[in-house]
Amino acid sequence: MINNASSNKMSNNQLILFHSDDHIAFITDKVDASYHSHNYIQMTIELEQDFYITIEKDSFYTTG
Repeated sequence: MINNASSNKMSNNQLILFHSDDHIAFITDKVDASYHSHNYIQMTIELEQDFYITIEKDSFYTTG
């Protein structure tokens, strides 16, 4: 993995990768991103009991 804020020269394009414990982002001119959109949902839940959820075919379980 490339270290924080380091760069790696790839052909005539540059890739700069930023990472932390739970997020990865990059800056590059290799990707054509002239039109795109993002969808994002964040949920914060306080758990006092065990929690189990199934969305479509994916399941998640954690103790409270």
